Amino acid sequence: DIGGPAEFERLMTKAGVARERYTMWQGYVPDCFSKAPPDLRFSLVILDLDHYQPTVEALAWLQPRISAGGILALDDYVPGSTGLATKAIREFRARDNSFRKIAEFNQQLILQKTG
Repeated sequence: DIGGPAEFERLMTKAGVARERYTMWQGYVPDCFSKAPPDLRFSLVILDLDHYQPTVEALAWLQPRISAGGILALDDYVPGSTGLATKAIREFRARDNSFRKIAEFNQQLILQKTG
């Protein structure tokens, strides 16, 4: 494993971001969502799930919880791919026009919620 929560936490610490400034929920989607308070809202989400079904479920759960102007950073968005997370992300964007693309690079798609 080249990433995961421990590596993310290490990188955040290295960047000077205090642990109490962010929250991570580990576990399987959608089970891990039960750990979050029901009224929770996000201004920044980094989603790195690789696979189709967890990405579908996470995007459906996150969409109403991301604040207007909030950022949704999606990993594993592979131009030209027709499967896995890319397929889920494309389907999400086709049915939800409340996000605009602000950047795409290195298999990352960065969206901003407009409304």
